[in-house]
Amino acid sequence: MRRTALFALLFPLALLFLPCCDDDDNPVGGGDPDPSPRGAASPESLVVLLADAYNTEDSTDYADLLDSLYVFALDPDNINPGWWTDSTWGKKTECAIAGNMFAGSTNKNGQRTNSICLTFYNITKQVDETPYAGKPAGETWWRVTAWIDLRVEVENPHSPDGVTLFLVASDQEFVARPAPEDRTRWILFRQEDQESYGKAGSGTAREETSWGAVKSLFHPANMPPPADSLSALIERFAEAYSARDSAAYAAFLDPEYVFELAPSGLFPDGPVEWWDLGNELRIAGRMFSGWENEDVRSVESIDLAISAITSRVETGSFEGYDPFSDEPWYRIVCSIDLLVAVDDPTSMDGETLFHVTSGQEFTVRPDPGDPEEWVVFRQYDQEPYNKTRSTEEASWGAVKQLWR
Repeated sequence: MRRTALFALLFPLALLFLPCCDDDDNPVGGGDPDPSPRGAASPESLVVLLADAYNTEDSTDYADLLDSLYVFALDPDNINPGWWTDSTWGKKTECAIAGNMFAGSTNKNGQRTNSICLTFYNITKQVDETPYAGKPAGETWWRVTAWIDLRVEVENPHSPDGVTLFLVASDQEFVARPAPEDRTRWILFRQEDQESYGKAGSGTAREETSWGAVKSLFHPANMPPPADSLSALIERFAEAYSARDSAAYAAFLDPEYVFELAPSGLFPDGPVEWWDLGNELRIAGRMFSGWENEDVRSVESIDLAISAITSRVETGSFEGYDPFSDEPWYRIVCSIDLLVAVDDPTSMDGETLFHVTSGQEFTVRPDPGDPEEWVVFRQYDQEPYNKTRSTEEASWGAVKQLWR
């Protein structure tokens, strides 16, 4: 429920003279009088505990207050179609955002939190009759409304002072429900962000915004990709290929894996632009086992080295994929140096050495069977760089085509 315009104009001025985030000075008290591993003793004290978790930057306590079906709903004025498409997100994303903020993780813009100060005022509640999905019949849920004063100091390399203080002064609405495991305790089912009123302040390092806008800075889609794990994936991928280990190689490929050829890899007598997992494994099996193709050629050795690995959130369009989902996919870009020695009776020396040096791109996603691991969903072959005269120029896809 919105406050009056007069309150909206005058109340922020008063906040400037109040101390922030000292437990002794918190207008709503220092916490729940009935401590419990999960939830709060009342809908009103639920938001007090939420503020405590935010101010102490405790990810575990914060997650314990959220229902498994928790939803954060952005203020519509803070949905930016240029980079942000979702109006809501769930508990997994909310916990990831809080974890990034509380840990001081650096986002893609070089920003990280220095401090957080959250205070609630004028907490009220009323019965929420909304028929939410999953709401048990006859159970009473409460809509809690409170005025918030939120201050988040962020290291910001784009600010003249190197720091930006984000100021949020607004109503905030929460839906509290009984915890399923203990209906005497209350947990947070939904939070609805509201428009932030202007706050008085001075200095170039102050920015008036909404709570959702601050959270969005540290959304998983706005964080750097897990570079170490992605680099390790591609390096192990190369090791399996060099070792000619069919089982290990197959483990890195998604069930919907696709290999897209570079234009120079398209054979004029039977061109294909891509092939699927079954064909990729058949080709790899033939190369790794020394199988003779129709030209009586067979692979003697493979040496694949990968370097200059970089990664970013995948923004391509794939069925069932949303780059702003709980589990963003990533595009890996790298350089490869591939040597494939082939026993070739048509060659004067009885051998041909294919030397591929090129860029290579991969789309990787969490493994459907083990979300802690990554698999290659799509591989994009690139045109080869210049080669030495002692080897045969080819793209990776052109070499693979010999055993397709």
